[in-house]
Amino acid sequence: MSFIDSVKKFYYALEDRYYAVLDKINRYIPIYKVIDPIDKYVPSFMLFVILIFLLIFWFFLLPIIGPFIFPGKPEFYTVSVKLIDAETGDPLSDVGIFLKLVDYNKVLEEKTNSSGIATFKVPAEKVDVLLSVSVDGYEKIKERRLVLIADTLKTIELKKAGIYFAENKTDIFVVKRSVGSPKIEDRMITITFTCKRGTPPATINKHGSQQPFEVVKPNDCEQLSGTAVAQGFKPQTLLLEGKKTVIFKLEELEANERKGKMAVTVYEYDNSYANNVIVRLYDAKTAALVAQKTTDASGTALFKDLWPGYYDIGVVASDGRIATKQNVRVNAGETANVNITLPAPQPPEQNKKLFFKVLNANTHAPIHNAIAFIYTNSHFLAEVRTDENGIGSYAVSASNADKNFRALVSHPNFVSKVVDLPLLSYDATQPTVIELTPRDQYNTGFAPVPIITADKYFGQAPLEITFDASNSFDPDGTIVTYSQAHTQ
Repeated sequence: MSFIDSVKKFYYALEDRYYAVLDKINRYIPIYKVIDPIDKYVPSFMLFVILIFLLIFWFFLLPIIGPFIFPGKPEFYTVSVKLIDAETGDPLSDVGIFLKLVDYNKVLEEKTNSSGIATFKVPAEKVDVLLSVSVDGYEKIKERRLVLIADTLKTIELKKAGIYFAENKTDIFVVKRSVGSPKIEDRMITITFTCKRGTPPATINKHGSQQPFEVVKPNDCEQLSGTAVAQGFKPQTLLLEGKKTVIFKLEELEANERKGKMAVTVYEYDNSYANNVIVRLYDAKTAALVAQKTTDASGTALFKDLWPGYYDIGVVASDGRIATKQNVRVNAGETANVNITLPAPQPPEQNKKLFFKVLNANTHAPIHNAIAFIYTNSHFLAEVRTDENGIGSYAVSASNADKNFRALVSHPNFVSKVVDLPLLSYDATQPTVIELTPRDQYNTGFAPVPIITADKYFGQAPLEITFDASNSFDPDGTIVTYSQAHTQ
């Protein structure tokens, strides 16, 4: 019997046993209803053999040969960095390279080989890194941001230190864009710097009379540029890279561009518009009142023709509620938009008031029509006139009970006086007494006139300045003491 005949005999024997098993199963389950339609096209025994083979392959053979057929994701990827001399192109060997993996909070260190290449194992095929290199005789690289890709060589050129010294120093002039290009020497000039990569130089903030300004480009700064700004002129940005001298030519602002605007929108505590609310604008440096307006139906007060600078805002509602905002910047030719929200009204029993009585210091008679100019934190709030009994009152919301209040009290026949006013309960009946001295030949009521000079008016911080107030005088007599208040 040939080999083929033996195989056939073995196959038919297995097939007979297969159908014998199906006969037994069919006694209980009509399995031939499924098998017969299959046998019309393909022998079901052949399909059964293939299924058994696949199961054996899946459970026993695949775990053994699978890694060779379907290689899995590697545990690490390899990235390479090459260092070369920027001038000669020669590789730099035995140089330490530090890679900070941004997304993994991990730092790797490797040294370059004789070909100037350092190889790193990283956890991803593409990584975001901060590269640092320090080599004697070359410019340092500190945390330069790079994207490294597996199996791709990244080449870094290092410049020798000192070769580019002449390019590192730049003289800067700032002039007017006009006939003759005169230097801007009558005001402060600010020059800010940026680098495409690396650390920019410190900002220059000096008086124009100190030109030329000098800037030294840091070694790690690439593509240095600067922006010059002076009051009354449009800013200008220029590229400084590799230039020994740079001239900024600033164009003067048009008349309507030299001043700015401020739109103040006041909201109630429930986010509705607060109309008919007083909005006052103060100079942030001097606390002087600049302008006052009342909000419209949309809760907005628009202030026009404001000089560029910083302003404080005070909002006073009819029921005494107060809201403030400090150091709002106004730029020339722009509108500063400011939103302020009033505090919620408090129950009447929690509200406070300023309650005072103005008397003649000599006779203790009440003073009718004395005017009290009320301030809080140096900001003007209201003007209150006393009645025939010398009484004046001003309601203060409980939400503003933590503020300090002061009043300048004046009358044509009396010397004006500044007093601190305590907050009293809303039902208080005992007023704060203020006594004014009648005017006479010795008490004219004129304030001392301060005349202050300084030994210098500009310079680079920190700057020591000596003030002199010896020329000040008092129309009523002699100045007894001097004092100086320090503000930030």
